[in-house]
Amino acid sequence: MARLYDAALKGDVHSLNNLLQEDALILERCIIERGRYTQSPLHVAAKMGHLDFVKTVLEANSTMRFAHDEDGMTPVHVAAIHGKIDVLETFHSEEPQAIRELTKSGETVLHLCVKHNQMEALLLLLNHKDEIDLELLINSEDSDGNTILHLAVIDKQVEIDMIDLANEICNKILK
Repeated sequence: MARLYDAALKGDVHSLNNLLQEDALILERCIIERGRYTQSPLHVAAKMGHLDFVKTVLEANSTMRFAHDEDGMTPVHVAAIHGKIDVLETFHSEEPQAIRELTKSGETVLHLCVKHNQMEALLLLLNHKDEIDLELLINSEDSDGNTILHLAVIDKQVEIDMIDLANEICNKILK
């Protein structure tokens, strides 16, 4: 498993393919413990932005995109938090349902984009209103009762004008 984790960390698709040849079920047994967090190699590759590695894992094990780590986050959530736009786009294009997954705290991927000031990722997802139930995600409340607009105002983490963000969201819904 250490070799698999190292391959994910480096984005080494060649090593991943070699590991899959040695053990075709390695991804099914691959929950990797590092410190206090348990993550799949897909979580690690998504965090690092290793697009080719992500695509290879999804070809070998497409259900891994729904795997939750100990914090209740999927690889999609991890990609959004770290602003890995290409990875996020890949997850969306291959399985839009993955965008709808919630964390343990009831947060959507949109909540995480706002909380971590990933506006490019947020706007990317807003542009896919036809494939995901955007209105539902925008109005979704986390476990504290906050929508994405609440978070943007409360935490004051968003460095853009909130009126512009609200207008952008409304325009995406109405188009």
